[in-house]
Amino acid sequence: MHRPTFDAKEWEKLAEGKTVRRRERLDGPDRVLAALWSPASRDQLWLAIQDEQHYEVVAGYADEDLPGSTFAKRTLYQRIDLPWPFAARQWVIELESNRDLLAASQGTIWERHWRISERRGASIEDPDAVWVPETTGGWTLVEIAGGNLVIYHTRASVGGNIPDEAGTQWALMTVSGMVEEMDRRARDEVDAHYLDGHAPIERPDGTFVPFRSR
Repeated sequence: MHRPTFDAKEWEKLAEGKTVRRRERLDGPDRVLAALWSPASRDQLWLAIQDEQHYEVVAGYADEDLPGSTFAKRTLYQRIDLPWPFAARQWVIELESNRDLLAASQGTIWERHWRISERRGASIEDPDAVWVPETTGGWTLVEIAGGNLVIYHTRASVGGNIPDEAGTQWALMTVSGMVEEMDRRARDEVDAHYLDGHAPIERPDGTFVPFRSR
């Protein structure tokens, strides 16, 4: 779990409706973070982030839930193909909603984070793919100024013959667009899409987001 802080210039950018992006230097792979303020509700933003059936956070992933996986504690295998001459990368992560933070903030902060898992056994595992040795990250929504601060962060070691720096640079190039696309979906698409008949999507507290009105 990462607890970012922002300096005065970053708060000024956020207040102007701009996306804040930064690299945090660490031992091992660095962390990449992006944040923006959105007028969308947390339910709208949560739907944009969590509706994997219809929206992809990053295109091109293959994934599979492992046995026993639930939304509250999800165990997920993922794989992505890379252009030649690089081998595909695969990994398993544990995803959780932070209910302790939800309670401590009186419901004003929603967080869902992931960390690497040693579990194996997905039916779509690729024997030729490289196992990623490290990946952590998460999404956080903070109620503020009549809207929500949207924060995304990620840190990964790609493994194999790809240096960590290459993965960090790719994250830096894509992270702003990712949070901006979530904001756009939340404002422009989810209310017309998440209707009666859609698979229900769970909030961090275990309740389901109500279906939107037609």
